[in-house]
Amino acid sequence: RCQQMDADERAAIDQVERQSVNVCIDEGLSTEQLECLLAMKSLEDFQAVTTCPAIKAKHPSWLLAGPPPT
Repeated sequence: RCQQMDADERAAIDQVERQSVNVCIDEGLSTEQLECLLAMKSLEDFQAVTTCPAIKAKHPSWLLAGPPPT
């Protein structure tokens, strides 16, 4: 049963990543920005995502971490 839950969780994560890629493409984000966003695997990663140079250069409009875009 635990292995099934792990597979289900992985499938959910994969789906979120696919949807995230589409949102990034629609917004015109760069490959570097997408890589920074997809590298987030923990709360600490989320809190630090705005230190990524690509995110600093262009803060995604929907990203609630860090200061709002100016």
